[in-house]
Amino acid sequence: TVLTVGNNNLEVVRIETPALLVGKTVNELTAIGEIHVVAISRQNQTLLPTLGTVFQNQDIIYIAVLPNSINRLKSLLGLI
Repeated sequence: TVLTVGNNNLEVVRIETPALLVGKTVNELTAIGEIHVVAISRQNQTLLPTLGTVFQNQDIIYIAVLPNSINRLKSLLGLI
């Protein structure tokens, strides 16, 4: 977790793109109202992604997630 917003109502996490997401779109990691990719750092630049933005190797992804959706995010990232 990089940042907790409000009374622990929202967390922003920072991760390097896992291999299983390389070539996939932001839309494939989005769960409306639960999980939202808010920024991607790529080659020393930061961009605000669209749903069609494709993840690349070594991207740093910033994701806003509700605390009760952390396990869902971990599953989408292949961490559990």
